[in-house]
Amino acid sequence: GKLALVRQCLRSLFASHDPADMEVVVIEGGGTQVQDTLGKDFPAVQWFAAEDGWGFSKINNEAVGYTSAPNILLLNNDTILRKGFLEKMLAAMQNDIGIVGAKLLHLDGTIQHIGIVFDTDGVPGHVGYGIKDDGTYNPAMRSDYYDAVTFACALIRRDVWDAVGGLDEAYHFNYEDVDFCLKAREKGYRCWVESTATITHLENKSFDVRSNKANPLWPNLKIFRDKWLTTDRMAKITGQWVRK
Repeated sequence: GKLALVRQCLRSLFASHDPADMEVVVIEGGGTQVQDTLGKDFPAVQWFAAEDGWGFSKINNEAVGYTSAPNILLLNNDTILRKGFLEKMLAAMQNDIGIVGAKLLHLDGTIQHIGIVFDTDGVPGHVGYGIKDDGTYNPAMRSDYYDAVTFACALIRRDVWDAVGGLDEAYHFNYEDVDFCLKAREKGYRCWVESTATITHLENKSFDVRSNKANPLWPNLKIFRDKWLTTDRMAKITGQWVRK
């Protein structure tokens, strides 16, 4: 659903990058109302309907299956793209880097995402969340390697996607992106945030998992903990957070 968000996202996407250089796939939940309304305005888009109960992982796995592109950009519909963002992310995709994230800002100019790191308990969190991006916060001004990136906007090499096997559909909403990044790191790939690629993210406008009782946050965190924090998998990557 979310007709206004999809329209805004697609307009900004096609204004920011050459449409002839992209395959664009939209997976719509809740029917075909958005496709019925916007299909004629965006003839280059491939539209598909999600089935009831599909989570973030399933939606994105299905979308990727409809394209053969060598690089995959996962994008939430509550993002507003800026011209040149994708070229900057593509330029960063080299050597051992398999996943590139962007700098995501809230509408008020505060930071939503400039990379994900783990706290002392091994729980992933966003660096600088809520801090004003006014040129005084150094981490927001430099591009760098990070433990993981948010898949609200992430560029992933096709060979990395295939090597990992897509997103784990045991997660419904949340932590599936961090899980993917860690599995990619197990295979020798690294995550990078390109701070010059800046977009706006209207966080939780697509789907607010924190307030949705049908798909609560904590079961997803338990899956993450059981996979990474109670085994030696995390320790092999980071040297930390083994919870026996």
